[in-house]
Amino acid sequence: MKIVFIDPPQEYLMQERTQAPLGLMYLGAVLRENGFDAVISRPNSGKPEDLNRDIPEGDIYAFSTTSLGYEASCDIARFIKRTRKNATVIIGGYHVTCEPDSTQLEKLDKDSNEMLWDVICTGEAEHTILEIVDDFSSNKLKKRYNQTQLVDLDKIPFPARDLVEEQGGNIFVYDKHYSENGTSTVISSCRGCPYTCVFCSTAAMWGRSVRYRSGEGMLAEIRDCIDNYDIREFRFSDELFTVNRKRTIDLMKFFEQEEIYFKCSTRVDRVDDELLETMKAGGCKEIAFGVESFDPVVREAISKGTGQDDIEKALYACDRIGIDTRVLLMIGTPGERVITPDININALEELPWTCASLTVFMPLPGSPSWVDPDSCNIRIKSYDLSRYNIYLWEKGNPNANRNDDVVEILSLPSTAVQVANQEKMTQYFLDNGKMNEIARAKEQIEHFEDEKLQSPVTYTEEPLGTMITEK
Repeated sequence: MKIVFIDPPQEYLMQERTQAPLGLMYLGAVLRENGFDAVISRPNSGKPEDLNRDIPEGDIYAFSTTSLGYEASCDIARFIKRTRKNATVIIGGYHVTCEPDSTQLEKLDKDSNEMLWDVICTGEAEHTILEIVDDFSSNKLKKRYNQTQLVDLDKIPFPARDLVEEQGGNIFVYDKHYSENGTSTVISSCRGCPYTCVFCSTAAMWGRSVRYRSGEGMLAEIRDCIDNYDIREFRFSDELFTVNRKRTIDLMKFFEQEEIYFKCSTRVDRVDDELLETMKAGGCKEIAFGVESFDPVVREAISKGTGQDDIEKALYACDRIGIDTRVLLMIGTPGERVITPDININALEELPWTCASLTVFMPLPGSPSWVDPDSCNIRIKSYDLSRYNIYLWEKGNPNANRNDDVVEILSLPSTAVQVANQEKMTQYFLDNGKMNEIARAKEQIEHFEDEKLQSPVTYTEEPLGTMITEK
């Protein structure tokens, strides 16, 4: 039996394939450990010729997707259903766990009663995938598999990284590299987050309890990456890397045994000088802080639970200690005011930071803002997931994607102000150049325009850094 996992193109990202699909590599490792043939396909695009070439024949075709990637997964699944005889197509991941009923009812065609997905899986799938292949072999396949048993993270095999040709590339700010070959990979040390930010669907997937891997297990996987893949640069996918202070310090003692370089994400109120010094010694080069907004009214509205003092202390400490900081900001959020962009810009002018990432608020499935928009003082205007792009760019334009057709922020006087706020924030980063993605968008636009000028034939526009479909 051959199981083909499919990682759809992520055309909404400015850098596609920056990181390997960690979840699929875990599932591939579980299947291989139990004697099954598993492959991971990463088609270059959704074009039929690319799908035919890049997706091998298999018995089961499996997708794992977030809400941002759901539409692309559906498109490829429809292609498989129409071109591969007797194909069994299954789907799991964030979106399915948050929206199982609507996913299960997804139709193959608009005017057909045939369902697209043969099987849907909710929750963690490291155990479920074995049940599915066993049931497939005995012709007892069910329509839905609900996994409620939490996975022991130290008992599952390391991700099957050899199933993916490109592990990863530029993960650090401004495309910095610290190892000779500049190759990176994604790695996980825990699952879960205890916080309740209204924009986040993490709790719907992993729960609010946090499960940790042991330091011994983490070191063994890091050494496997070094010895077998020559990888020393790591991006931790943990929702909150420093959620347990003592555990983080203990983990750094293991990391210090190897020459590695890593980046992680955390909250501004979950670091201090001693912890940061220890992390630097363990190889930490960059921390992404979920600031979201410097406006305290916004932070309260999105249930962030952090104060201005927390933000300032974290950024100044990293600057002093020598760890790069990526400030994660969001515009068009619950609680936003007319003055919110000015508050953000004034703070950015005063505080030390290395780089920023600006996203557009979307009420993602599974998040509190999706489940109960009234409590967030917003109105959801569209449930069309093809519009749920959290990134700023579409078709190479760094200010094309807006959220005013998806959600109305009721704390603002009008959607016109909502749009103006976003444009003001975006223009700030366009002007000061301290935002990786905006700078790259500008480069792509310039390259795109040069190609059109130099081309002697009719030019057909292709999306650059585009979200055609999407924690």
